[in-house]
Amino acid sequence: KTVYDLLGFAEEYQLERRQGTGRAYSHEAVSRLTQNDLGAVLELDREVCGVDRGNLLQRIAEENPSMARVCRSSSGELRGYAMVRRGSNAWHVAPCVATDADAGAQLLGATLDGCIGEPVFLDLVLENPDAVALAKELGFAYQRPFTRMYLGENPWPGRPELVYATSGPEKG
Repeated sequence: KTVYDLLGFAEEYQLERRQGTGRAYSHEAVSRLTQNDLGAVLELDREVCGVDRGNLLQRIAEENPSMARVCRSSSGELRGYAMVRRGSNAWHVAPCVATDADAGAQLLGATLDGCIGEPVFLDLVLENPDAVALAKELGFAYQRPFTRMYLGENPWPGRPELVYATSGPEKG
């Protein structure tokens, strides 16, 4: 952070990496992401993240298609999505975005159910108190802090309060 401060970067928000273990979890409102879901997922992501990350999300979804999930309301409206990528030491929930706390819990539960017994990382946005409380409830332990920063203007900072897990500091 000190180096980036010297280069003129500004702080946007704080994150924490938390580590837990995958486990069986009920997630009745969640289904696998399909090609038909992708447009709505990318639209929600642009609103929440403030930038177009379509190529990144498509790549993550293609790497682990069985672990890419969506949560919809009973009327079919998209309430959120989650993807999981394999890291060198653990699975990373990367990213998880939800429009409400119940959808966030359903989506995180579905990701944990997909990696039972294996280590899992969550990079939590501290501006989302529901995500922080859920990680604690699920037994995720604090590992280390991160700071999301930007250079220049930040005309659309997005809606970090809807982010349950970022793609990791190396992905955005």
